[in-house]
Amino acid sequence: MTLESTKQIKCVCGNVVTVKLYDSINVSADPTLKAKVMNGEINKATCGKCGKPVYVDKYFLYHDDGNNTMIFVYPEADRAREQEVKMEVAQSLRDSDKKIETELGELMTPEKKKEFSETGIAVVFGQDELRDLIL
Repeated sequence: MTLESTKQIKCVCGNVVTVKLYDSINVSADPTLKAKVMNGEINKATCGKCGKPVYVDKYFLYHDDGNNTMIFVYPEADRAREQEVKMEVAQSLRDSDKKIETELGELMTPEKKKEFSETGIAVVFGQDELRDLIL
């Protein structure tokens, strides 16, 4: 299921912009969302006054049921807490009675990509890493 909301964000020019924010994206239910992810249009709006992009770097969950994929997308700023974040995700999955066949490995390494292909579960930091993983 895709979950979204809107928030008023102040642009650097001072104009208030309404940004559509996603908490969860299911590209199987709405395939147009994958194109938005690939084009960097998620959690982003354009200021009507100055034309600059207004981007909110926030956590969301990316689902692709057709590929048995679940990716936890954390803000780039959370990279400093990488181990803590991975432990939180693992605990969350255990609490949801989900099984993890391998531990969450190093991000974006060959081992990470191999693990992702085996489990369909990953943790990334920032939408650039998400795009790299789902290519």
